[in-house]
Amino acid sequence: MTKTLVLDLETQQLVDDWERPWTAGLSVCGVWISWMGGESGRFRLYDSESVENVIPLIEAAEVVVTFNGDRFDLPLLGGLVRSFRVKKHVDLLALIKTETGRRWRLDDVAMSTHGRCKTGKGSSAPLLFERHQLASLHSYCLDDVALTRDLYKFASTHGYVLAPDDDDTKQIPLALAPGVILRKTG
Repeated sequence: MTKTLVLDLETQQLVDDWERPWTAGLSVCGVWISWMGGESGRFRLYDSESVENVIPLIEAAEVVVTFNGDRFDLPLLGGLVRSFRVKKHVDLLALIKTETGRRWRLDDVAMSTHGRCKTGKGSSAPLLFERHQLASLHSYCLDDVALTRDLYKFASTHGYVLAPDDDDTKQIPLALAPGVILRKTG
């Protein structure tokens, strides 16, 4: 079994500078760790004070999976903590964009593929943080982690994900197979 870590980050403020996303601050980091917690894996949350503790997990993972991690999650994390190495990285959004030429929202891909949508919007996460609605923020982040994990598992098994296309659904091929990763960073 491949040691897989699924990662999603939320910020304290809306990101103004996409070249320096860490300036928006970290409100929460959610992960799913395949090799902990038995067959179902384990979810964990980290805040800005404990986020350094996710680094050993990232470095232990054989693959780190994100949705928009190339542009957001990994640069944000890299700007906040000591340097770290990612052995292999699968950014589902980047792969989908490479295949289709456009960016798809996690919500759209998850709804089309699994019939489940997100529990909120990323742009609302800073407001939840500001209002100290941490339970809602944490649930939202972990829901995104679970959706991303499930999309990765689906694509690994079936070789595609689905996205809305006018009044129909579009099949987007993703050449993922268990243990075969298309992107590498670090």
